[in-house]
Amino acid sequence: MTSGKKAFASNARQGNRRKKVGKLGNAGNFPKARKPFEDMAGLGGTPEIALQCVKEAFKLIAGYGNAGNLSEARKLFDDMAGSGDTSEVAIERAKEAFSLITCYGNIGNFPEARKLFDDMAGLGDIPEVAIERARAAFNLISDYGRAGKLSEARKLFDDMAGLGDIPEVAIERARAAVNMISDYGDAENLPGAHKLFDDMAGLGDIPEVTLCRAMAAFNLINRYRIAGNLPEARKIFKDTAKLGNTPEIAIERARAAVNLISGYGAARKLPEARQIFEDMVELGDSMEIALYRGMAIFNLSVGYREAGQPNNAELILEELLKDETMHPAFLESISDMQKGESG
Repeated sequence: MTSGKKAFASNARQGNRRKKVGKLGNAGNFPKARKPFEDMAGLGGTPEIALQCVKEAFKLIAGYGNAGNLSEARKLFDDMAGSGDTSEVAIERAKEAFSLITCYGNIGNFPEARKLFDDMAGLGDIPEVAIERARAAFNLISDYGRAGKLSEARKLFDDMAGLGDIPEVAIERARAAVNMISDYGDAENLPGAHKLFDDMAGLGDIPEVTLCRAMAAFNLINRYRIAGNLPEARKIFKDTAKLGNTPEIAIERARAAVNLISGYGAARKLPEARQIFEDMVELGDSMEIALYRGMAIFNLSVGYREAGQPNNAELILEELLKDETMHPAFLESISDMQKGESG
């Protein structure tokens, strides 16, 4: 048989075995799925066949994971270590590791998840591998947070810095930080939350990262408001102006302003509440912002009424209704508010 015919026959047998692996694996028949998969390795040691073997291994690993058989999934992952050192193989194995780490995290097996994350470093210094490691770290950090293991989550967040200066990695770290700040807040660890928020400044000025910082600021402002530390909440709110004024960031700042006004109103610090409301004009006049301003004026009005100043509450509403620069949706919300109070 000529070399061309041999290659054709090898590819045909490889294709047939791949189909068997997929069908049997999907049906949960892993012993039979494993047999044609192992036979694929005997078709030759070309990079193309090695890559296909790894891709089929990914399907099997996912199947094992879905069935809760993580020991077999891990064994298969380790067996793939001898599949070659091409970047394509490394990327496929990184995807396998991501899937496994997610499964380990879901069942609370954090030691195995963390060990596999560390083992991924052996897959090489390839951007695509680094991105898969960052994705895996984000999932694991979320699982740590739900389990209350904030020190492990923080350590993993810090270790992610070693994945390189890649935009996708920075975005995953920023997303992880947002979740961690919420977890720190739940644990009433505001110093830990605030330090992490400050550290986010080192993630760069990528738009997605900046938006995550605005989201984190909202969480932190709300936590400080609940804790009664309005000066610190107000300081963070002022600092968010440096993040820019994209529509998405403006919405996060508007949400924070509504919470702050509520906090100042409850504390009977109405001049401060009124000032924050007036500062909201810089956030723009989109419908979303208008509706948040409607919420803010409602909170401010409640604060005045609870402080025994109903006249001031009415004056604010009437004053705003005369402002022709206000968004129609905002004016409508104020009008509805007045009708509800008069009724």
